Amino acid sequence: MMLSASRLKELEKRWERNRKRGSARGYIVEVPDDMADMNYRALERPPGLRAIDFVQELERLALEWGDRRFAHAVRALRELGIVNERGGFSKKRGSHAISLKASAMDYAVAKVWGLMKERNLPEQEASAVVAADLGWGATRTTRFESAIQHLRQASGRARRMGKGARD
Repeated sequence: MMLSASRLKELEKRWERNRKRGSARGYIVEVPDDMADMNYRALERPPGLRAIDFVQELERLALEWGDRRFAHAVRALRELGIVNERGGFSKKRGSHAISLKASAMDYAVAKVWGLMKERNLPEQEASAVVAADLGWGATRTTRFESAIQHLRQASGRARRMGKGARD
């Protein structure tokens, strides 16, 4: 059964809304106990954030408030290589970056399979619903159809690997 054009259009509008809003993508991340009170809006760096401005603001806050935690944050950014010598963000990724991406994919695939099982939806429609709800693949160059296809391919790979194939 194919997805009707009107249903596809409806889901694409929802996808557009969620991607503009920066909708949470349902990452499954274990948050350390001492960080549980932090508000995680998204796990991606805001596109306009400049490292030099961020570091300068942390340094200013350290002096203004006399709180060494801001200075420790600046030192950590430099020691870990997140901010390079020129004051820009490096392309270096943390050790959890890959697992975050994998967790997001596992979560999205689980949602696709859940819709297929619970609501008896075909894989294409379930993928479209999940892509729309999560704002999946929401970059400037991504099209809604590409996001759907990406989820369908991930679902197929996971099924072939035996990662919780449907009952």
